[in-house]
Amino acid sequence: MITCGLRRYGYHEIARDIAIRHLQAMCQVWENPAYGSIWECYAPDVMAPAINDEGETVRSDFVGWSGLGPVSMLIESILVFHMDAATNTIHWRIAHHAAHGIRRLAFNGRIVDLIASEPDGAGKRKITINLSDSLNLMISLAGRSADTGRQLTLPAGCSDPLMEGYHIMDRQSQRV
Repeated sequence: MITCGLRRYGYHEIARDIAIRHLQAMCQVWENPAYGSIWECYAPDVMAPAINDEGETVRSDFVGWSGLGPVSMLIESILVFHMDAATNTIHWRIAHHAAHGIRRLAFNGRIVDLIASEPDGAGKRKITINLSDSLNLMISLAGRSADTGRQLTLPAGCSDPLMEGYHIMDRQSQRV
């Protein structure tokens, strides 16, 4: 997927823009009374389902691979989470000013909630973390290079006192 390559080489905003446009196009087709469904695949040049080699419209109410792309794009390119099962690490690039995150993410045999609050008046964000088992979390902020992020090893339930009420400082701060 093109968005994965863009993110890998640091073009996060372009990947996010492509993901948002793709999801908006799918929504426009779904909201159109003439179509009103999730389709097997979509036309590349108009807001409509694709036409197959036989000249017929592809299958409607088909959420096979048509469901994978939007979910993947939302998690990886819009919310900017990357999961690395081999190292038991979730990388989270906080790139939005609004409150956002993910609840009940199934990762590596765990259930994970990661929520960033909207920044307060001083630009600080509260990070809410709930875990069913321990994992590593790498947090970085948009606009900073990846090496300025902060890696945390978190126990189940995230009862570590450092994490309760943990704040990520704004870009001018030295800590993440």
